[in-house]
Amino acid sequence: MRCVILGAEDLAFHAPPDLSLDLPIGTRVSLFPFRLMRGQSQGLHWPIDDVAFDPMRRIGTSNRSVAPQVRLRFDGPGMLVILPREMLDSALAALI
Repeated sequence: MRCVILGAEDLAFHAPPDLSLDLPIGTRVSLFPFRLMRGQSQGLHWPIDDVAFDPMRRIGTSNRSVAPQVRLRFDGPGMLVILPREMLDSALAALI
């Protein structure tokens, strides 16, 4: 089951291994790993390709979209995606 957590300013959800988000250019996209993992991206200002995410060493920080669609692929479960609360419709559409 998919779940989106809403805060006063942000929303967060556990990313599926392959995720496409339709976002306005310039939208903040933050990533936080819960395990050692790698991923690939399209449409982010700072690509995540070849980044070894590790919750004890290298966590994701705020990035931003540079294209109307952001595509994220991960080597498995364990990545939390954090977006501005205003992107709820985009997050829900991507998770359906």
